[in-house]
Amino acid sequence: MTKSPSPLERKLAMLRMVEDVGEVDEKDKDEEHSQWMGLTLAATDWKVWWLAFALLSQTVSLSFNVYFPTLTATLGFISTTVTLLLTAPPWFFAAFVLFFNAHHADVTKERFWHVSGPILLGIVGFVISLSTMNTAARYIVL
Repeated sequence: MTKSPSPLERKLAMLRMVEDVGEVDEKDKDEEHSQWMGLTLAATDWKVWWLAFALLSQTVSLSFNVYFPTLTATLGFISTTVTLLLTAPPWFFAAFVLFFNAHHADVTKERFWHVSGPILLGIVGFVISLSTMNTAARYIVL
Protein backbone atom coordinates (compact mmCIF):
# COMPACT_ATOMS: atom_id res chain seq x y z
CA MET A 1 0.00 0.00 0.00
CA THR A 2 1.38 3.41 -0.92
CA LYS A 3 1.04 6.45 1.26
CA SER A 4 -0.53 9.67 0.07
CA PRO A 5 1.78 12.54 -0.78
CA SER A 6 2.27 15.15 1.88
CA PRO A 7 0.83 18.65 1.33
CA LEU A 8 4.31 19.91 0.40
CA GLU A 9 4.80 17.10 -2.13
CA ARG A 10 1.32 17.74 -3.55
CA LYS A 11 2.10 21.47 -3.94
CA LEU A 12 5.41 20.63 -5.67
CA ALA A 13 3.65 18.22 -8.02
CA MET A 14 1.04 20.85 -8.91
CA LEU A 15 3.78 23.42 -9.57
CA ARG A 16 5.63 20.98 -11.84
CA MET A 17 2.44 20.22 -13.79
CA VAL A 18 1.78 23.93 -14.32
CA GLU A 19 5.36 24.47 -15.51
CA ASP A 20 5.20 21.41 -17.75
CA VAL A 21 2.02 22.59 -19.49
CA GLY A 22 3.64 25.96 -20.11
CA GLU A 23 1.06 28.12 -18.39
CA VAL A 24 3.78 30.09 -16.66
CA ASP A 25 6.30 30.84 -19.36
CA GLU A 26 8.22 33.88 -18.17
CA LYS A 27 10.00 34.37 -21.48
CA ASP A 28 6.85 34.68 -23.56
CA LYS A 29 4.62 36.17 -20.87
CA ASP A 30 4.72 39.71 -22.27
CA GLU A 31 4.83 38.88 -25.97
CA GLU A 32 1.83 38.14 -28.15
CA HIS A 33 2.27 35.51 -30.82
CA SER A 34 0.06 35.49 -33.86
CA GLN A 35 -0.91 32.45 -35.86
CA TRP A 36 1.25 33.73 -38.71
CA MET A 37 4.26 33.84 -36.43
CA GLY A 38 3.57 30.24 -35.39
CA LEU A 39 3.24 29.21 -39.02
CA THR A 40 6.52 30.97 -39.85
CA LEU A 41 8.28 29.27 -36.96
CA ALA A 42 6.98 25.86 -38.08
CA ALA A 43 7.87 26.47 -41.74
CA THR A 44 11.43 27.44 -40.86
CA ASP A 45 12.06 24.58 -38.44
CA TRP A 46 14.07 21.74 -40.00
CA LYS A 47 12.50 19.17 -37.66
CA VAL A 48 9.04 19.88 -39.08
CA TRP A 49 10.32 19.30 -42.62
CA TRP A 50 12.16 16.15 -41.56
CA LEU A 51 9.00 14.79 -39.91
CA ALA A 52 6.94 15.63 -43.02
CA PHE A 53 9.47 13.83 -45.22
CA ALA A 54 9.54 10.80 -42.90
CA LEU A 55 5.74 10.54 -42.84
CA LEU A 56 5.52 10.94 -46.62
CA SER A 57 8.18 8.26 -47.13
CA GLN A 58 6.40 5.89 -44.77
CA THR A 59 3.07 6.40 -46.52
CA VAL A 60 4.58 5.84 -49.95
CA SER A 61 6.51 2.75 -48.86
CA LEU A 62 3.43 1.20 -47.24
CA SER A 63 1.22 1.73 -50.28
CA PHE A 64 2.56 -1.46 -51.88
CA ASN A 65 -0.03 -3.52 -49.99
CA VAL A 66 -2.69 -2.23 -52.39
CA TYR A 67 -0.69 -3.64 -55.29
CA PHE A 68 0.43 -6.79 -53.51
CA PRO A 69 -1.67 -9.19 -55.64
CA THR A 70 -0.37 -7.46 -58.78
CA LEU A 71 3.21 -7.78 -57.53
CA THR A 72 2.63 -11.46 -56.83
CA ALA A 73 1.18 -11.91 -60.31
CA THR A 74 4.46 -10.65 -61.80
CA LEU A 75 6.15 -13.77 -60.42
CA GLY A 76 4.88 -15.62 -63.46
CA PHE A 77 2.06 -17.84 -62.22
CA ILE A 78 -0.70 -18.34 -64.77
CA SER A 79 -3.59 -19.05 -62.41
CA THR A 80 -5.25 -16.14 -60.63
CA THR A 81 -6.20 -18.47 -57.79
CA VAL A 82 -2.57 -19.50 -57.19
CA THR A 83 -1.50 -15.87 -57.33
CA LEU A 84 -4.10 -14.84 -54.75
CA LEU A 85 -3.25 -17.82 -52.52
CA LEU A 86 0.41 -16.79 -52.61
CA THR A 87 -0.48 -13.36 -51.20
CA ALA A 88 -1.54 -14.81 -47.82
CA PRO A 89 1.65 -16.44 -46.42
CA PRO A 90 3.72 -13.22 -46.32
CA TRP A 91 1.01 -11.54 -44.24
CA PHE A 92 0.86 -14.46 -41.80
CA PHE A 93 4.63 -14.44 -41.51
CA ALA A 94 4.64 -10.65 -41.01
CA ALA A 95 2.01 -10.95 -38.26
CA PHE A 96 4.06 -13.62 -36.49
CA VAL A 97 7.24 -11.53 -36.71
CA LEU A 98 5.35 -8.45 -35.52
CA PHE A 99 4.05 -10.19 -32.41
CA PHE A 100 7.41 -11.77 -31.65
CA ASN A 101 9.20 -8.44 -32.12
CA ALA A 102 6.73 -6.58 -29.90
CA HIS A 103 6.94 -9.24 -27.18
CA HIS A 104 10.74 -9.29 -27.29
CA ALA A 105 10.87 -5.48 -27.12
CA ASP A 106 8.61 -5.57 -24.10
CA VAL A 107 10.64 -8.25 -22.34
CA THR A 108 14.01 -6.60 -22.98
CA LYS A 109 12.72 -3.03 -22.44
CA GLU A 110 14.61 -1.97 -25.55
CA ARG A 111 12.88 -0.07 -28.34
CA PHE A 112 15.44 1.39 -30.77
CA TRP A 113 16.62 -1.82 -32.42
CA HIS A 114 13.12 -3.29 -32.34
CA VAL A 115 11.88 -0.33 -34.40
CA SER A 116 14.97 0.27 -36.54
CA GLY A 117 15.68 -3.40 -37.27
CA PRO A 118 12.46 -4.12 -39.21
CA ILE A 119 12.82 -0.84 -41.11
CA LEU A 120 16.38 -1.72 -42.13
CA LEU A 121 15.26 -5.24 -43.05
CA GLY A 122 12.52 -3.72 -45.20
CA ILE A 123 15.06 -1.54 -46.98
CA VAL A 124 17.18 -4.62 -47.71
CA GLY A 125 14.07 -6.39 -49.01
CA PHE A 126 13.23 -3.50 -51.35
CA VAL A 127 16.79 -3.49 -52.71
CA ILE A 128 16.70 -7.26 -53.29
CA SER A 129 13.33 -7.05 -55.04
CA LEU A 130 14.63 -4.31 -57.33
CA SER A 131 17.89 -6.04 -58.14
CA THR A 132 16.89 -9.61 -59.02
CA MET A 133 14.47 -11.45 -61.28
CA ASN A 134 14.80 -14.73 -59.37
CA THR A 135 11.26 -15.88 -58.53
CA ALA A 136 12.12 -17.36 -55.12
CA ALA A 137 14.09 -14.32 -54.00
CA ARG A 138 11.37 -11.93 -55.14
CA TYR A 139 8.68 -13.94 -53.33
CA ILE A 140 10.68 -14.12 -50.10
CA VAL A 141 11.24 -10.37 -49.98
CA LEU A 142 7.56 -9.64 -50.55
